[in-house]
Amino acid sequence: MLKGTGQDVRDRPGAGAAGGLGAGLLALGAEFTSGSALVRTLTELDEALDQARLAITGEGSFDWQSLRGKLITAVAAGAAERGIPCLVLAGQVSVGRREAGAVGIEQSYAVADHAGSVAAAMADPAGTLAALAAEVAGEWSRANRR
Repeated sequence: MLKGTGQDVRDRPGAGAAGGLGAGLLALGAEFTSGSALVRTLTELDEALDQARLAITGEGSFDWQSLRGKLITAVAAGAAERGIPCLVLAGQVSVGRREAGAVGIEQSYAVADHAGSVAAAMADPAGTLAALAAEVAGEWSRANRR
């Protein structure tokens, strides 16, 4: 029970977030919402996906945390609902194909691998990401010509 509020929020989702700040906000009447769901709504992701034939999303490091409700999973879920492939471009990738596939990601690409190393990718992050994106776009364009 949080003193002065009459609220017991200890076991509610989000109560432990930000060192307990979530518990205080919940006790004062805040509502817990998924960050990725909120971004999906605010950016009108579903409307954009309705017009898409391919979804591409990204993250600095595509790892096990990426599969736990981050925006990547919202993009992948939206793409899967429409039967379109979803790709991930990331600085580094440590998620296996099977784990990625389980959340709807067809393929993932690492900028560091494309650039030759993390150091090379970090030396020119925009350039190495653009080069990888161009290569992936060409690959998918050739593979999906009709």
